[in-house]
Amino acid sequence: MDQIDIVPVLVRWIHIVAAVVAIGGATFMAFAFVPSLRETLDENHREKLTAAVRGRWGKIVHLCIAVLLLTGAGNFVLLALKAGLKPMPYHALFGLKFIAAMVIFFLASALVGRSPGFAGMRQRPAGPLKAIVGLGVLIILLSGVMSSVRHSPSSKKATTTDTPTATLTIPQP
Repeated sequence: MDQIDIVPVLVRWIHIVAAVVAIGGATFMAFAFVPSLRETLDENHREKLTAAVRGRWGKIVHLCIAVLLLTGAGNFVLLALKAGLKPMPYHALFGLKFIAAMVIFFLASALVGRSPGFAGMRQRPAGPLKAIVGLGVLIILLSGVMSSVRHSPSSKKATTTDTPTATLTIPQP
């Protein structure tokens, strides 16, 4: 039985937990919390509760972003660069996943932040929250494809011993 290198496993677990917390929280906010606020509370109470939730949730969002950036970089080094994967299609999929994550981080930060420039977004959070959820689903799907690519036999870089060579035999008179 092969031994398991525990560091890559722990880094992936921490990465996955942070992603589940962040995307799960956005899903709850988009489909349960925000609609319930509108249905049950008047404007004054809605603003107070939203501010209280934003203060608590913001800390979790920022922690998840930091963890995802650190563990994502670690995963990329451990799972892609050290493994010697062919750049295509793995790196292209990673690039798409990274861009989607940056959009999520921006939207999430704007929703929990205090910048007056994003006050309108915070007053109408349903659209950005649904975008976060949609991009989160895209990232999960891309991660599944990347895992399949990483484990496929054709994903490893060809080495000099893997490359067939042609030899020329010259008959001796």
